[in-house]
Amino acid sequence: MPTVRFPAHAAYRVKVDVLALLLLGSPLVTSVSSFEVNVALGVAFEPNTVVLKSNPGSSPQHLQGEARARGCGTPRRLSPGRPYFVARCSGAVGMHDLIASWSSSQAIAWAEPNYAGVQHATPDDLDAEQWYHLNEGQIVYPSNQTFRLEGLPDADIDTVEAWDLTTGDPSVVIAIVDSGVDVEHPELVDHIWTNPGEDCTNGIDDDGNGYVDDCHGWDTGDDDPDASVVDMVDAPECGRAHGTQVAGTASATGDNGIDVVGVDWHARIMPLAVATTSTTGCRAYDAAAVEALLYAIDNGADVVNISLGYPVRQSMLWQEVARSADAAGALIVTSAGNLGREVDDNSAYPQSLEFENLIVVGNTTNRDELWSGELSPSSYGPRVDIAAPNVAHCRPSSAPSRPEPTRALRRSLGTSQSAPLVAGAWPWCGASCPELSPADTKRAVLEGA
Repeated sequence: MPTVRFPAHAAYRVKVDVLALLLLGSPLVTSVSSFEVNVALGVAFEPNTVVLKSNPGSSPQHLQGEARARGCGTPRRLSPGRPYFVARCSGAVGMHDLIASWSSSQAIAWAEPNYAGVQHATPDDLDAEQWYHLNEGQIVYPSNQTFRLEGLPDADIDTVEAWDLTTGDPSVVIAIVDSGVDVEHPELVDHIWTNPGEDCTNGIDDDGNGYVDDCHGWDTGDDDPDASVVDMVDAPECGRAHGTQVAGTASATGDNGIDVVGVDWHARIMPLAVATTSTTGCRAYDAAAVEALLYAIDNGADVVNISLGYPVRQSMLWQEVARSADAAGALIVTSAGNLGREVDDNSAYPQSLEFENLIVVGNTTNRDELWSGELSPSSYGPRVDIAAPNVAHCRPSSAPSRPEPTRALRRSLGTSQSAPLVAGAWPWCGASCPELSPADTKRAVLEGA
């Protein structure tokens, strides 16, 4: 098992969040008050759209009638068999009044906006060094070579030593909840997950999981089966390369003479795209991310990587889904964020969630120190479990262009690529000790750091 190192405690910086102090002792118990706090924080959300939880016994007809009365279309269920819905409305009233109106319905347990998330990476220059696998003190250039960091020998995750024991497990499935994955990338094409119960060409939901022709995952942002990078050729601002980088960090093919290598050479990648374009630009709304998480759980993912976050003070949707994830026994790995501030009990989702199977990952340098530079400093605090390298961290990338995607190696800063180093290490634990639960595996990873 690789060693993922904690940064020294001295690397942590402490800041006081005045709003967080004001919120202490004042639990947020209503949809409207949560919305008001999140708006004060500047959190973006999808216009004219609400996320709902229906009460037990509420029929689809009742819910549709409630939607019509509020100028909304038929609510779309987020995941088969679960009481979560997304409703898009006319915009005749503002979001505050829309949330208040839905919250007054006896058919609804709660309503909240469809909050927008942020990716936790800042892509930079091109470089083929992978010092995080083998650090011999080499110099790296984190930001367009405007400054350099001389490495500390052995400040890496010991993958070279671990590969002598195992190079991974093809039976393990790592779900990538992100902007999409280039499923034809030469470093990934041979181990993209395939749904064993689905005929990909007949337009039928063969396995009855609620998704038609979901052969290689699902695009919950656009609600279609194409979770690849190629479908965003007309919207390159959506940054679909981000998901390809995350997937490659976890499981780029090893020993093939091409570019780079992931932590696990063989694990299957389940692409789950959550980004979509609208009049407000490219967004990854939390309803899409939660639906992707539930899809991963329901369709057999062993570990779920979420390298994005939702900077809201309270989300009932995320809190409830966390309980489903715990019950399903899925291990979830998420990036801590790049704001250089504390992640506490109620500052961002999914990072602030309290459930046993969640690992929150910060970002270290090639000197085994928490990254605190001006560009994308790592978040820290009581909710951050562990830290892993990502400064001038290189992985396969893919950028939409015509007529074919441009494939390259890309350097980046940020916790987005630290998280999949941990997600990629999980299969090694599972392969060595299949009897371990996700919670046991989490403890093994943390104790080995």
